[in-house]
Amino acid sequence: VHYAVDGASGRTAPTVFGCQTYESGLFHSQQADGIAGFSRAGSGGQGGSLLRDLCAATGAPAIFSLCLSSDSGALVMGGAVPPSLRPAWVPTLGRPGDYTVQVLEFRVGGHTVGSPSDFSHSIVDSGTTFIYLPPTPYAAVRRLFQQSCPWPAGCASRSVKGHYPDDFCYTMEEADLGGFANHSIRLGGGFELPLTPRQYIYKDRPGVWCLGVFDN
Repeated sequence: VHYAVDGASGRTAPTVFGCQTYESGLFHSQQADGIAGFSRAGSGGQGGSLLRDLCAATGAPAIFSLCLSSDSGALVMGGAVPPSLRPAWVPTLGRPGDYTVQVLEFRVGGHTVGSPSDFSHSIVDSGTTFIYLPPTPYAAVRRLFQQSCPWPAGCASRSVKGHYPDDFCYTMEEADLGGFANHSIRLGGGFELPLTPRQYIYKDRPGVWCLGVFDN
């Protein structure tokens, strides 16, 4: 594997990674795919990782940042995103192998649907496309999605099946997203992560959009 170091390519950092020969479950059927592991190598009996091998070979700091937006993103290994992006720092809880954060509250349209007692621990997983909530807050989010929509005729007339068995979807266009409530997640360290409808409702197919929040 060859990495670009400080803008200059050619620095080699040998690393070992696995390949698969068979897919099953969601990895076989889901639309979203593609995973690169950045687990905390050496913790919980786990082996190496791309990040650990890079740091060992180049002396780079043991840090990486993953920045995503609606239409682009950046993965920086051995450093952080530029300060001009004004990143928020959230403390991790130190569980072996995971990037675990404290969730204090989950809110929909300003109303609390999940509290600390609902979340024993929550992980930030770059290989997960959706938000997975415990049963109680998930049921509240699903109910509000089914009952609060921007159409005078109600939500039921727009309901349609999605790609997954537990999908909740509507026939609509992207312009309709603005009629749904904003979500937010309050994390430990005093940071509140805002989620617009475009960030928790995904396009399943032309003219069909679905709730990207599921029961864990």
